[in-house]
Amino acid sequence: MIRRRILVFFTGGLSWKFLVLTGWVLVTSSQVMAAECRPLIERKCASCHFVTHVCPDLAKKKGTWTWKRTIRSMVEHGTNLTDKQAKQLVGCLSKPDDKVLDICAQK
Repeated sequence: MIRRRILVFFTGGLSWKFLVLTGWVLVTSSQVMAAECRPLIERKCASCHFVTHVCPDLAKKKGTWTWKRTIRSMVEHGTNLTDKQAKQLVGCLSKPDDKVLDICAQK
């Protein structure tokens, strides 16, 4: 009974179906965003310089704050990015997956 009250308190009385659906959407959308990382980096970063320009910074494992600053600088220099693309690039570069790291391996 206490567990149920705690669950109702934290979920605001939402149904379990809604919670499962919300979790599925979050997982699926993060997988889709990860799948779009490499093409986005190739389109947006390579429009001004070689993609391998990013490789030393990826090797240094720079954090989110540094990538936000870098992306902001890119926009100031004329890169055309939506807010969604900028956030996605920050996520892709601060926590690169194997497909993104593969860009550097293809030198």
